[in-house]
Amino acid sequence: MGQTIRSDVGSWGSVRESLWGGVEGYVAFAPQRIHAAIPTAGSADHDGRIAAAISAALSSFVDLVQDDVGLTERIHDALQEADAGAAASLGGGGGI
Repeated sequence: MGQTIRSDVGSWGSVRESLWGGVEGYVAFAPQRIHAAIPTAGSADHDGRIAAAISAALSSFVDLVQDDVGLTERIHDALQEADAGAAASLGGGGGI
């Protein structure tokens, strides 16, 4: 078959790892404080607002990655279920 969808535990692990790879390091980003170097009124508040905005953006990114991981996991499960059903109807085992 020229166009075959293959799914197995090894490939799912690879997909999961590629989606999660580096996420922890990326979201561990912390901006440098400028209020220590430039001690003006409001600079600490400015730093805090920037840090909060970056934290919110990175949190949203993690949520998106989690959604992608969940979606690919459901795709994998659906393929495994379809394969097992086809194999059962043919009187064979499963596993694609």
